[in-house]
Amino acid sequence: MCTIPRCADNLGTETAMTNKSARTPAQDAHHLDQLSFFPETVMQQAPPPPAPATTSYQKGRLYRVAVADLLPDPSQPRKHFDKESLDELAISIARHGLLQPVIFRQEPDGSIFTVAGGRRLAAARQAGLKTIPAICSDGQAAEIALVENLIRQDLGCIEEAEAVERLKSSHDYTLADLSAILGKSVSTLSEIISLTRLPLEIRDECRPRRDLARSILVEIAKLSTTEEMLALYRRYNREGLSRAALRSRTSAKQAVSPGYHRLCRSFSKKITAIDVTALQGKERVKVKTELEGLREIIDRHLAELVDER
Repeated sequence: MCTIPRCADNLGTETAMTNKSARTPAQDAHHLDQLSFFPETVMQQAPPPPAPATTSYQKGRLYRVAVADLLPDPSQPRKHFDKESLDELAISIARHGLLQPVIFRQEPDGSIFTVAGGRRLAAARQAGLKTIPAICSDGQAAEIALVENLIRQDLGCIEEAEAVERLKSSHDYTLADLSAILGKSVSTLSEIISLTRLPLEIRDECRPRRDLARSILVEIAKLSTTEEMLALYRRYNREGLSRAALRSRTSAKQAVSPGYHRLCRSFSKKITAIDVTALQGKERVKVKTELEGLREIIDRHLAELVDER
């Protein structure tokens, strides 16, 4: 039970008794009137704190979501799971955690529904997990299928590159957005997407291969023309060149002009001079789009420069 704070607690007992005995009946009545201003609820149990505001999730982001908050999607036809396989998955999750996020959508009222990964959610609940990794989506089937494929571990490097590029272009995602969704660094994603520059002939030949390292194809994709890429790829197949050998050949083709650093410095000054606060309407949108495109180009170049160290 809550009590009214005793303001005279720090006074000596003798002083408190003296003050009490010195009050007149009128003063006692005034003292009771003051007490009457305290609401009755002060003397009762304090109410529980209000529930926290509903979280607003951003599409494309990875979160740790409470298992209890995730509801089954009523539109999903699959309602039951094989008990034996569910038990096996629950044991695996209990030992290693949930390695593949589920995908959910959020309704206007704040409730969240699982749109992909219902079996994983059921197994995580059975394993006793309180929170699990989950990606927010708008519930569109195409995006869900792409993300589900990309977080699998058995995609070939060409399949992965094409899927990432498709996800990026279809939703206007930046590399930073993709990094949050897929849990990969911006530099890694830049390398992955660079494989879509390879000629279709190379991609088709590499698509079914699981033994081909992405790093090999990244070096080939750095070349400028289709003819150069095809020639180096064929030489790699004939001679089994290492990544270091491939890099030495691509570096020779990409000899950098000594004037490039001056170009970068000049470009930096021009970009810095832009007063973005003065931009309005369509011009503001266009400049934002161009800057985002430049940022991705810069990220890609930075990733390549890091690789050269």
